[in-house]
Amino acid sequence: MPPVELPIRTKQIYGRAILLDQLDKALASRSDHPALLLLTGDGGTGKTRILEALLERLEAQQRLYLPIYDFYHIDRFKASAIEETIIRLFSAQRPATEAIFAPYREAQRQLDSARQSGQAFEQAQAHVRQVFVACYNVLAEGEGERPAVLLFDSVEQAVNLYDGAEQRMAQRAPTANGGGEHWLQEMLPQLQNTVAILSGRPQTLYGEPVELYERMRGQMPTQHIPIDGMDRGAADDFARALREKLLDVHQPDIHEFTEAVDLDDETLQLWHSISGGLPFWIAMLFTCTMFGVTPTEVDQIHEQIRAGESPTLDRQAQQRLRDATMRSFLSQIDANDHILILALQWMATIRKGASDAMLQTIAEAEGVPIDNPTTLAERLGQLLIVKRRSVPRYTFDGVAGEETLLFLHDELYHWLDSDVSGAVQLRPAVSRALIEWYDRTIDAAETARIAAVERLLTVGPEHPEAEALNHAQQDHARRRDMLVLDRLGYYYQFDRERGVAEYNMQSYAAIVRREMGYGVMLRQEALRSHYRLDRGVPFAVEVECAARWLLRATYYEDPEGLGLRDRLGFYWEHEAGASGAHYALLHLAVAELLLNRRPEEREAIQRELAAARAIMGRFETTSNPTSNQWRRMLQSRIHNAAGYSYRMTYDLFDATEEYRQALAYGTGSHLALAQLRGETLNNIAYVYSEQGNVAEARRFALEGLDSRQRYASAYNVALSLNTLARISIRAGQFIMAREYAEQALEIFRHYHSSRGMSLCLPVLAEANRKLAEQLSYMISRQEQAFETAMTLFKEAHELLDKAGITSAERRREVIQGIGCTYRSHGQALHIRGVEPDRAASYFAAAHDWLERAVNLAIEKRQPALIVMDIHEDLATIHVNQDEYDERVEIHLQRAEALAPAEYRFERMIGLRGTRRPVYGFWRELAQCEIQRMMLGFGCYDYGIYTRNRASAERTLIRRGDPSDLQEAGRHLLLMLAYILQYAHSSSLLERANALTLRELRRKRTEKEIKLIATAIYQASRDYRLEDSEARRLAERLIDQAFNDLEADSIGEI
Repeated sequence: MPPVELPIRTKQIYGRAILLDQLDKALASRSDHPALLLLTGDGGTGKTRILEALLERLEAQQRLYLPIYDFYHIDRFKASAIEETIIRLFSAQRPATEAIFAPYREAQRQLDSARQSGQAFEQAQAHVRQVFVACYNVLAEGEGERPAVLLFDSVEQAVNLYDGAEQRMAQRAPTANGGGEHWLQEMLPQLQNTVAILSGRPQTLYGEPVELYERMRGQMPTQHIPIDGMDRGAADDFARALREKLLDVHQPDIHEFTEAVDLDDETLQLWHSISGGLPFWIAMLFTCTMFGVTPTEVDQIHEQIRAGESPTLDRQAQQRLRDATMRSFLSQIDANDHILILALQWMATIRKGASDAMLQTIAEAEGVPIDNPTTLAERLGQLLIVKRRSVPRYTFDGVAGEETLLFLHDELYHWLDSDVSGAVQLRPAVSRALIEWYDRTIDAAETARIAAVERLLTVGPEHPEAEALNHAQQDHARRRDMLVLDRLGYYYQFDRERGVAEYNMQSYAAIVRREMGYGVMLRQEALRSHYRLDRGVPFAVEVECAARWLLRATYYEDPEGLGLRDRLGFYWEHEAGASGAHYALLHLAVAELLLNRRPEEREAIQRELAAARAIMGRFETTSNPTSNQWRRMLQSRIHNAAGYSYRMTYDLFDATEEYRQALAYGTGSHLALAQLRGETLNNIAYVYSEQGNVAEARRFALEGLDSRQRYASAYNVALSLNTLARISIRAGQFIMAREYAEQALEIFRHYHSSRGMSLCLPVLAEANRKLAEQLSYMISRQEQAFETAMTLFKEAHELLDKAGITSAERRREVIQGIGCTYRSHGQALHIRGVEPDRAASYFAAAHDWLERAVNLAIEKRQPALIVMDIHEDLATIHVNQDEYDERVEIHLQRAEALAPAEYRFERMIGLRGTRRPVYGFWRELAQCEIQRMMLGFGCYDYGIYTRNRASAERTLIRRGDPSDLQEAGRHLLLMLAYILQYAHSSSLLERANALTLRELRRKRTEKEIKLIATAIYQASRDYRLEDSEARRLAERLIDQAFNDLEADSIGEI
């Protein structure tokens, strides 16, 4: 291969001495108010080089300064990234920095705890910004007469990009989520004794004017310095310096090429006329002249100058000659196979910056030998057309920090895209090689993160290693996420459809994980790609952006979220002519919003989900793997939402089927699928628990917890812990339930999540209530547990009002829980035979609260199972007081009437049964039969009364009637039959057996037990239960009662 050389950087800066002195003067004296120096100019004017020269002076003066903060890389976009960089780099210059910014660190920790709620998070963000300003000003004031200096470059890239959806859906002014633009506009004017230098182009890379500059001028004293080309003398010196640099290169043919460039006055005049004194274009003209490929149009102007003419070039003529020059230069690149030229062609695709490892990967993929990739990267970095940028480290090697990557001038990116066939043809292969490199690097970061998580789970949060492990897993996660962001750009470049699908998956997962900042960067990166490749945002992508506004409102608990539904009219108008997966996402987003805020709008929810299903049903598997994964993920989320909708109405069989489908579609290797899988596992666990299958429920819940501990936020881990608490209550494991719920509540409190606490407080309260019921022989502990339960229920009740939570399900659960706690506490006192007045007051309070609960459930059309359960609770109040009158019968009849006929045992028919059972009906019918059994025993032992509703006086009807024992026996059998239909093993069965044996042992005679046994036998025939497990279990209980009777008689001898 022939040796090749291109113009390389000079250490000296030309033609900017006056400007640098002007900047020096502006930085020299204290400023009580922040000052802004705005340097604007087109690409190639040397703005970055001016900042570098200024940086050298600041270093020499030992000033407090922020080295060049370049907004080019997407990770620089975040407000928090700006502040972290300032603190980190100031700390290296002033040791007191960390101590001064201690309040800022604390505010950041509080910010994390507010992440769950969008509105609370925005308020916490604003607080963090203000604390930063306060801490910064303390440090800056300490600099005395020499103000602190902040240098920002590529400011046009700090501008928040917009899409049509944001303009239609946004409800509030941009916040810190607006990234760099918001930070510069809102924070800089508050920084005291500071001079900020902003350097950028007058337009964005997509041709739009940067309006930020004008807004900044209106907010703080600003000196605007347009950066144009060098004057003629400086331009001539620069051209001569380029020639001297190339003459230093130890290659004979380069000497020959360079010496052939005659820098006479006519040539230098020509170059200055065309370049306008811009270093970039002088280098282009030098290169074309050196290789003998000067375009004809330029030669013609050259001849006019040699003839003594002085042609005046307007901007249009100047641009035409520059275009011709660039085409000639690129023709050299396109026709040359030297490794340096090939690397420049590769770099046309490597928009996120090139490292030696990337260059090596691409060379191997292209079959091009590289002796030393580090040397190649160093040579590229010396070229005038290559920019070196400091970016967050994303070549994963386990070390935090930054690295310098190589970028082309943006003009070259544009020209290589459009005019160099070699670079364009290489793009798919180079993009594919880059994606593979990113895949491996992301896997390495994720493997390291998982290892840290595994170790942290093993040693626990109190272990000495815990803090370091937590930092390690956070660092690895951040590296992984930055890699994913960069890879997204290459997905777009390689295959637009794949890029859109990847963006959809990553952004959905980020929303569910409550990663607001990361979601903003994903959006900015995707919009950058669309603006560059499509010159705007396609309509389908805009629809998906609108859907994400709704999803963010749902998952971030935005109180104004429901209003967004009214802003979708424009998109519904266009659905018929533009239907696709993007509209399936929009329908799903509306359904999720309603499920979260208006679950009572069941018809609307089902309508949205049906529309989403219909759209997705038209798609078949494609050859694009990422698109297939996105569609599977979308299908999974639709099934997950449908499952939740069925769960809300207690159609648990259908809910189970939907969740199973969600699990099937949500299986895959993509990280976003892994991050969302835990939610579906948790949901199906809840349904299995309600269906009585506690073992399967616990299995799915633990698997979901394991998944969320590795891939989800702490908030989502708390949701899994809360579900495990519910399952443990259902299993009768109340101490374990309390442990799970306490952990969950601690996390929800950390996040200040009203929704999380409204879910968890009733569960923790119920665990304490159930535990108190078991502590009958530890009275002080029992009293304490009842008190704790009531305190938690009351806190939950106050929270619903304070937070404005309108969910009828949450409110009913709390009100019912308060009523049940009063009832349980009253029963405990009644059993002990102490404080009858207090017990009576608790029973009365229980009745009042449970009446409120049943009225609310009926008013809000809650599922029949819920209403059944409350009526059974109301009946239980009277049974617990040994008050046996028509009130017990009334509530039990109301409860039983709500169970569909196919769930009830009928005389001479037995059980009709159903193919899609909701097992909860059998659970509730079993609990009604428990109370009927207790009613039969109570009527026999204490008597059955009639009650005057006006006077509340009770009149005895009968006591000791054998028919009541027969009724007790009949309901004993039906109780067991319903329980076994619900689950063959359950805490309900254990409780029923214990109550039955307690009543059978209540000084029963042999004759009485035989009477009960006969009733069981007759009932088994009446209800076709002769050969049933229920009858066998009932007979075992009768046998045990006979054995106890015999043992008692022996003991009396």
